[in-house]
Amino acid sequence: FKVMTYSYSGGWSDPGPQTPLAWARKVLTFAASQVPPEKVLMGVPFYGFDWHGESTTAVFWEDADATLSETDAAVARHDASGEATFTYTDADEVLHTVWYQDRKAVAAKTSYFRRELGDLAGIAIWQMHREDPRFWTTIRKELRVGK
Repeated sequence: FKVMTYSYSGGWSDPGPQTPLAWARKVLTFAASQVPPEKVLMGVPFYGFDWHGESTTAVFWEDADATLSETDAAVARHDASGEATFTYTDADEVLHTVWYQDRKAVAAKTSYFRRELGDLAGIAIWQMHREDPRFWTTIRKELRVGK
């Protein structure tokens, strides 16, 4: 039973995180009250969003990494989700607010899962492509897979 514990924020909201951990816990606790906990998977996002003007576009680590190398933006960390965020102004003077998953954000989610939700079946990733290849090492380490 894969639970979509992401998309808390997006084109329908103000800029913000995909997975506030306290919110994910509430959603997963409810799911585990409806089906056996050993069948429940926590959905972990590999994407984020870029809010700009009246638009919102999906952002993957690869996109955020490229933008950071092209701008003087500084990355901040959101405590309640572990997610990375930054703002910058593009060549057309449009302000962008970006929230995305980096290795630390993935570590925060998988570590939280292991510590707080370990009676559940595991995690499920959405959406795999253009992620930092180190995400997989981080997941194995945080979930202690293969040890």
